[in-house]
Amino acid sequence: AVGFTMQLMTGAQVLRQLTKQGFRAQAGIDNNAVVRMFVDLHRTVSDLHSKKVQIGDFNLLGILFKSGTPFLIDADSFQFGQFACRSFTPRFVDPLQCPKDQLVLTGNHSEVTDWYAFSLMLFECLLYVAPYGGVLTGTLAKQVKPDLRPLHRLSVFHKDVRYPDKGTP
Repeated sequence: AVGFTMQLMTGAQVLRQLTKQGFRAQAGIDNNAVVRMFVDLHRTVSDLHSKKVQIGDFNLLGILFKSGTPFLIDADSFQFGQFACRSFTPRFVDPLQCPKDQLVLTGNHSEVTDWYAFSLMLFECLLYVAPYGGVLTGTLAKQVKPDLRPLHRLSVFHKDVRYPDKGTP
């Protein structure tokens, strides 16, 4: 039999918790602490990439943190050598690896797709809103389905997107 085990982590939180203002306030986690965690995570991702490993399905639920240290836990979606990863989370899939009309992975994961997902996670953890959050208004709202906004690059910075009140200005 071949496999691996991982030590049980008690008291850890899923990274998604950092996107919630209430949790962050209660836990006393400011943006400086978030940046330190992402600097640590950046080193880990860079180290994996130096070994020709891509994370693949990289998202807020595949990382735990404890005492300010992040831990990758979703190793079953890692991609390396001849072992391709076909799993993905639509919110974190690189739209350049998708057809023009749906957020479905048709290309391969790569270092670039990992950094794309990393950037989305950092953005949301710092600003409490996803890059494609908010509400699309105007004529574009009738033309583009909300979940397809990444394919059209209609981020919170677009003039027709109403930035959410919960987001950091």
